[in-house]
Amino acid sequence: MQSSRRLIHAWLLLLALSVATTLLTFVNAGGSANRLVGATVLVLAGIKGRVILARYLGLETTRFWTRIFDFALVLFLMIAFGLYMVSASG
Repeated sequence: MQSSRRLIHAWLLLLALSVATTLLTFVNAGGSANRLVGATVLVLAGIKGRVILARYLGLETTRFWTRIFDFALVLFLMIAFGLYMVSASG
């Protein structure tokens, strides 16, 4: 029962984060505000990825794999943000 409750909480968190991401796509700001919206979308994506890795795949029980996947996730999001910044400035 405890594990199903944790998965339901994870699912509700993912649902709330997805709604927040969707609402952010409706923001029509100009200039640097667009960069902030893009960064916020990527941060929300990172949080969602972290929840999926920790709760659904069970990585929260091992520090080693959690750190490895956290590093890979942050690296990927930083590269994605860098590419977004390059495309937004050009």
